[in-house]
Amino acid sequence: MDENEQTSITPAGGQGEEVRDPTELLSDVTRVASDCKMIGRAIREEWDVPMDRRKGVINRMLRIVDKETVQIPTKDGTFDSEYHADGNSIAAAKVLHAMVGTNQADRHLADKNARLDSGKATENVGVVKLSVPPPRALDGPEGE
Repeated sequence: MDENEQTSITPAGGQGEEVRDPTELLSDVTRVASDCKMIGRAIREEWDVPMDRRKGVINRMLRIVDKETVQIPTKDGTFDSEYHADGNSIAAAKVLHAMVGTNQADRHLADKNARLDSGKATENVGVVKLSVPPPRALDGPEGE
């Protein structure tokens, strides 16, 4: 798969024509890290991103994580770079990790709200009877 291809998405259900992402997000290997930062910001700020776009971005990021080398354009041509591929992989993995964390937090909050709405406890708080022995006198010259 060519690293310079546009991020493509398939309509929900996987049927129909392929739709090209007009923003070309994650399509330039030299800008993957900055694109990942923008995606991370979208996650933190809860931007409204259509589900079909999410699928395309996630699939593209998974391919970036698996890349071992990328072709970097220079004025003298292109060269294969493991260094840039590693940096892009780390940036994409961080964003995927943030996505998973956000999903887990959302599911936890939804479960907590459902429990609260049904009158159940939202936190598991156990009560333990604690007995503390009374202080005892010190023996010896220091206690006097």
